[in-house]
Amino acid sequence: MKNIVLVIAFVALSINLNAQQRGQGGQGMRNGGSGQKPSPEEILKRLDTDNDGLISKSEANEARNGKMAENFDTIDANSDGFIDEDELKSGKRKKPSADQFMKDIDANEDGNLDELEVAASENLPIKNNFSKIDTNEDGVLSKTELDSFLSKGKKRKKNKK
Repeated sequence: MKNIVLVIAFVALSINLNAQQRGQGGQGMRNGGSGQKPSPEEILKRLDTDNDGLISKSEANEARNGKMAENFDTIDANSDGFIDEDELKSGKRKKPSADQFMKDIDANEDGNLDELEVAASENLPIKNNFSKIDTNEDGVLSKTELDSFLSKGKKRKKNKK
């Protein structure tokens, strides 16, 4: 008799846990937990804490995963200091300039990027191409070298179209 009661209790507990997990999974799917990217409307709703229809840099900095803040200047295509729904929807992104890379990566503010600064920035295109970009092989990237690399990348993309 005890065994039957234990089996019934175990089955009931299993059913309850399974139902709870499905409920959490359903909620996760609504919020993009299924691997799908959230829509621009969902992003705006989540990050626009002051409800002005715009995402400010400070609101982006408060986001959990940090990707919005990390890419803020690129997503803010019109450079007005805010990200609106149209910028989220369009997918158009501002191409970072050599000046922007210098501003973002040049930790010691010497006007050049050394390998340590680039590695710390986790900027893969620059990190993976450091030796190609460093055309004078002095171990640092100048603004001129970055400009040259970035303009070549734009030309390659135009040629692919």
